[in-house]
Amino acid sequence: MNCGYMKTNNVLFKYAKNNTSQVGEDGVIEEILKRLNITSGSVLDIGASDGKWNSNTFTLLQRGFNVYAIEKSKSADKMFILKETYNNLYPLKIGLTKEKESDNHINKVLEILKVPQDLVFMSLDIDSIDPWVLEDLDRKPIFFCCEIEPRYYPLDMIWHNPSGNKDTNPPQNLTGFGPMYKIAKEKGYTLICTTIQNLFFLRNDMLEALNSPEVTEVDDLTNFNPKYLSPDNKKRWLAYERN
Repeated sequence: MNCGYMKTNNVLFKYAKNNTSQVGEDGVIEEILKRLNITSGSVLDIGASDGKWNSNTFTLLQRGFNVYAIEKSKSADKMFILKETYNNLYPLKIGLTKEKESDNHINKVLEILKVPQDLVFMSLDIDSIDPWVLEDLDRKPIFFCCEIEPRYYPLDMIWHNPSGNKDTNPPQNLTGFGPMYKIAKEKGYTLICTTIQNLFFLRNDMLEALNSPEVTEVDDLTNFNPKYLSPDNKKRWLAYERN
């Protein structure tokens, strides 16, 4: 297993392991649920692909959690086949928009899907309007993970740019660490773990319930691991550290 996005104070990452997740998220989720003594409930997967491939929620589906899954691509068709085996899967094939008056805005889509308010967990990975979805979301899951582009310089506030070049290193059309961290903090969450490309946030009112004094907020600057930066951004980071 590769080291996490942060180089220290990332104790939950030692539990990283994959069932269907990409970079150890399954193990991190399992450990957080164990520490919070949560064995059932509802989870939300935004950008669920086919419900299984690189999924952060399929293991929870297998364990009996209700999984509400949103996906716009053709991969979503496979979720409806998966539902024949798992009646606790609630898939919806739809694309999201930032436009708040649209029927495709996240909160209206959640109403269509009848997603409950008391979510245990959310996985957010749509590689586009993720910051706006998180900002507007009217549910407050106990904890969530969101994917970012780890090659961006962490101090840059890089938001999704639909016209950005996808073929550069790093690509110019994704979202970096800064916006997701800022929005999560403003919504009352603390960063408690990172993998290479996912940030894990826990709702502040649940920090005591985590009952883990060794898990404090992952410092977004002093603990940053430059391993995954693009070459140019790695040079910038080394210069930052020297100062």
